[in-house]
Amino acid sequence: MTLISLATRVHFAEGVFEDALRAELELRRLTRPLVLTEPGAGALWAERLGPALPRGAEAEIAETDVINASEAEARALAARFRAEGRDGWIAIGAGPVIDLAKAAVLAGASEAPLARYAAGGGGHARIPVGLPPLLAVP
Repeated sequence: MTLISLATRVHFAEGVFEDALRAELELRRLTRPLVLTEPGAGALWAERLGPALPRGAEAEIAETDVINASEAEARALAARFRAEGRDGWIAIGAGPVIDLAKAAVLAGASEAPLARYAAGGGGHARIPVGLPPLLAVP
């Protein structure tokens, strides 16, 4: 397996999903992640997540309509994350799934409108520190 570590860590190899995910979860000491994916993909990922989870870890899968995602959806996911006592996020799927997960992380940290964090308006500098980890699996 090859590991590239820049601003984020990137794993490359055939069939690397389980080993890489386990390594990242262990590194961050995550035991209760909320997993976002597209509608209909939850069963597939549930099957693959089992072997990837560290001993004692328990993940919950949320299939979400990313085509019609909104700030309200991001806030609902953030509320679920808090209510279930989750400690990290895993986004599995195409760009819209990962974008919704990023929005949900921010929504969980602030009641401010998410537009406040837009890159064009200097939003990057407003992102709070200490956010829950987000692992993205495109």
